[in-house]
Amino acid sequence: MNKKMIILLTIVLILIIVGVIWLLTRHGKKETLENNIIAYIEENYEGESLILSLSDFTDFDWDYGLIFMPPTTDRDVSVALNVEYTRRS
Repeated sequence: MNKKMIILLTIVLILIIVGVIWLLTRHGKKETLENNIIAYIEENYEGESLILSLSDFTDFDWDYGLIFMPPTTDRDVSVALNVEYTRRS
């Protein structure tokens, strides 16, 4: 192989390695509604409660939203939603 071919193969190999590394690191940082809300809570939660606007995280309006923390019982959820709630097994 001549020198130009070796340089070209080296450049292609470097680009492939960089691409694979980028894909692997990007996969772990997927932007989802869940991840965005969790990040917001982790940055802003300082006590018993936290008020946030779900419309800041989505492109549609919300009437309301509830987040239940463990150990929330089925009965607690039923009372909060005013419907009979049973957790799926």
